[in-house]
Amino acid sequence: MFCIKKTSLYLAPSLKLLVLFAALSFFTETEARATKKPEEIPAVAGVVEKLDDIIDLDLIFTTSKGETLPLRRILKPQRPTIIVPVYYRCPRLCSLTLNGLLDGLRDQDLQPGEDFNIATVSFAEGEKHPLAASKQKAYLSALLDEPGKLEGELDKASLEKGWQFLTGEPDPVKKLMNQVGFNYVLDGDEYSHSSAMMLVSPTGKITHYIYGFPLKGKSLRLALIEASEGIIGSAFDRILLYCFRFDPTKGQYSLAILKLLQVVGGLTLLGLGTMIFILKKQESI
Repeated sequence: MFCIKKTSLYLAPSLKLLVLFAALSFFTETEARATKKPEEIPAVAGVVEKLDDIIDLDLIFTTSKGETLPLRRILKPQRPTIIVPVYYRCPRLCSLTLNGLLDGLRDQDLQPGEDFNIATVSFAEGEKHPLAASKQKAYLSALLDEPGKLEGELDKASLEKGWQFLTGEPDPVKKLMNQVGFNYVLDGDEYSHSSAMMLVSPTGKITHYIYGFPLKGKSLRLALIEASEGIIGSAFDRILLYCFRFDPTKGQYSLAILKLLQVVGGLTLLGLGTMIFILKKQESI
């Protein structure tokens, strides 16, 4: 009996290292980034990153149910938010953006409406809440039908509050798009625009920009945990955030080698210290 306990104690540091390396290898996949071809998007319709800026949570928008409310009342408080600028009649790119977000949501275990908010915002003049409601119904149904890695049973009412599809008057829409740095140009009956999502902290601070599709759930989860300012995530998530850095040019997390070496070195010293302590304790028996 004593020998079994002794062996498990010796293996504990090694097991920690194995778990860490397994988790790190899980996060090292590269993430594709795709939008329209750059030459097809006018320079004026790009994205100007405004990291650390604060968005105005008192801007008024209309929910898919026709309620006109400020953002701070539409979004669940004390949660990070993904802002997704689109227009609902977009023939291609906006659907690809939303489908990419849907894939990312399925590929991680945080739940919209419970752990974070999503605000899909139409920047097109003339789009009203009935159109937003039809889009919301379609995407929530798709998420409920194929929840992916999301834990537990998804609640439709919670999802409706957590993933909002919004419209608004021209003034607040333009103000929000300007605050997040999302530019677009009306070109005939359509809009020239890029594909981007912004992560916003519970206080309204812009923390990340995520571009293109498909969206990897691993990067999305880490970005949400970081944007939450400590509200969501576990202690192990903090270790992962320490070992990874967010690359704004790719809109994803990449492995920070020096930080990884620091963590591995610390775990190694911890393991050696544990072994020395056990050996000395055995000698004194």
